[in-house]
Amino acid sequence: MPGIYTVKLRVTDDQGATAETTGTVTIPNRPPTATVDHQPKNPQTGESITFTATYNDPENRVKSIAWDTNNDGKFDNGTGSSVTPAPFKKPGPYTVKFRIEDQDGAVTVAEDTVAVGNRPPHSDFVVLPDPLTAGQTATLISTATDPDTALDQWLWDLNGDGVYGDATGSSVQQVFPTPGSYTVGLEVRDSEDVADFAVKTIVVNAPTVPALAPASPGGSTLKLLSPFPVVRLAGRIGNDGTRLRMFSIVAPSGARVVVTCRGRSCPFRLSARSAGAQTLGGKVHASTSLRIRQLEKRVLKKGVVVTIFVTKPGVIGKYVQFKFLKRRPPARVDKCLMPSAPSKPVECPS
Repeated sequence: MPGIYTVKLRVTDDQGATAETTGTVTIPNRPPTATVDHQPKNPQTGESITFTATYNDPENRVKSIAWDTNNDGKFDNGTGSSVTPAPFKKPGPYTVKFRIEDQDGAVTVAEDTVAVGNRPPHSDFVVLPDPLTAGQTATLISTATDPDTALDQWLWDLNGDGVYGDATGSSVQQVFPTPGSYTVGLEVRDSEDVADFAVKTIVVNAPTVPALAPASPGGSTLKLLSPFPVVRLAGRIGNDGTRLRMFSIVAPSGARVVVTCRGRSCPFRLSARSAGAQTLGGKVHASTSLRIRQLEKRVLKKGVVVTIFVTKPGVIGKYVQFKFLKRRPPARVDKCLMPSAPSKPVECPS
């Protein structure tokens, strides 16, 4: 125990005479020790983080322990050996402190700094009016969100060439002069320069009857698949490649959908299925949405090529190809598939 202790010394000689003296010894208090660590090691905003203190008092005379998790200098956020504060809403470094005091007044403060990571934005947009007619002014409105930081940039690819920056801003206007399918993409970046993109096919209707393909050699008129397929892609661009979070194909009932993937990071070479009838609210819909989940939540590296064939006997089908690039959204090509050569893409009839 620390404190001041009295020590006496008595000396006796060989004749029996004695003498005594008194002194004091001061035993100092040894302060407690403490360290703090956290789990998980690399948290993101909104994620619960638990801080744990490892502490010791050499004299086993702990008086109190307390936490300061909001760095306000007040140790009033907990009294146990561990604490889980409310999740941090913004990215950045945060310092959490632990204070231990022994019964002799010695105080030790240990601290731990955690780097809370930024979560990526979520890109998406809507097109108004819907349905859209050729020659109308379409308004493309971003519905992108970010869970922890402000969105900083909206970059649009309005001609489907995979190059973003044809227009900027959270909403833009564009006129699609002729009926058909148009590829439009939106890349958003937050204030931490983390990006996410979404690519959609916009179907533009003719002002009156939808245009038909030229007559076939037998004299009959070929029609497009109806409803015409829509291929949507969304994901995040990183240093190691593009991580898809959504890959969907909306195809008419009865159509055959074939997806091929070429490249070292492909999870498959070929996937084929038929679009069945979809029933929602008791009503049978003319088209169904197919998710290519093998490609979702997977990193596709530069050079990967994904191709989609949507066909049905007697009508013109749809062909889409995505080529994945480095640090850029994938380049997209849209073409049509004639019934006489369903594996050879051609330019779509106007």
